[in-house]
Amino acid sequence: MNHADDVTLNFSNFVDEYFKDIKNRIRESTYEHKKNIFETKILPYFGDYLICDITPKNIRDWQNELLRYRNKDGKPYTPSYLKGINNQLNTLFNYGVKYCNLKENPCIKAGSIGSQKPKERVIWTVEDLQKFLDAVGNKSLDQRIAVVTLFYSGLRIGELLALTPEDFDFLNCTINVNKSYTRVKEKNLISPPKTKKSARIVPVPKFVLDPIEKIISRRKLKKDERVFTFCSSTLGNTIKKYADKAGIPKIRIHDLRHSHASLLAHEGFTPNLVADRLGHEKVDMTLNTYTHVYDSSKNEVVMCLESKRNRITTNKSVS
Repeated sequence: MNHADDVTLNFSNFVDEYFKDIKNRIRESTYEHKKNIFETKILPYFGDYLICDITPKNIRDWQNELLRYRNKDGKPYTPSYLKGINNQLNTLFNYGVKYCNLKENPCIKAGSIGSQKPKERVIWTVEDLQKFLDAVGNKSLDQRIAVVTLFYSGLRIGELLALTPEDFDFLNCTINVNKSYTRVKEKNLISPPKTKKSARIVPVPKFVLDPIEKIISRRKLKKDERVFTFCSSTLGNTIKKYADKAGIPKIRIHDLRHSHASLLAHEGFTPNLVADRLGHEKVDMTLNTYTHVYDSSKNEVVMCLESKRNRITTNKSVS
């Protein structure tokens, strides 16, 4: 198709062309996620428009529909979800301007909605984790083991759910992170790691791997079968249920990753080491995410230096 003619397509056909173009350029899970947003939140509104006829006012009317939405419990879309939906439409129009001779991106004049304000991070200490494990007892065994693994490895939930027996080195106590799992529209997707840095070898304590080795043996798993087969929402519900029972903060699954990083930072490990362990692409990401932890560590350095003052003995005052 001649790109000069693309601007006369109706919106739904233009979206089809867009997805054909990007299909081999992004991860499969990202592709499916984008398609789902277009199919449920964007195409039902703009499908019959010509792409070149959509105005900033049309965009704002669509945004207002999203802002008015309430679910059965009366709750609106979260600010971050609204921003994510809007960003998808904005990306489509940027594609049209850059590659298909579309005159302008109407999303720019319409403005954005939502915000990317990060959620408040709540973390567990080692003591909190123990209280959680005591509350779980012998129930939800595989999920209990998963929580311990996430806390002591810093893995992302998708990385954990993709693990197979061949990813564990029980002799050297390491986990080989080389893929990621996600579920989109009833499909199980195994994708390459999130970034190049995400592919990594993570050393963990032996006590983390021992129960995983027992799972593999008990279920007689083949080397390429997934070890943890529950869905992330099930694990999230288990964490909330037993955190409440244990009287500790209710946290998201991803907060176990934050808990791991915060533990390492408080123990004095460098941002570079933490970044490598978490699979961050740049150390700046680690510093920006855990600024509060490293700032508090700086204060601890001063306190430590102050404590050394008592060891200094001198007969002369220092001028």
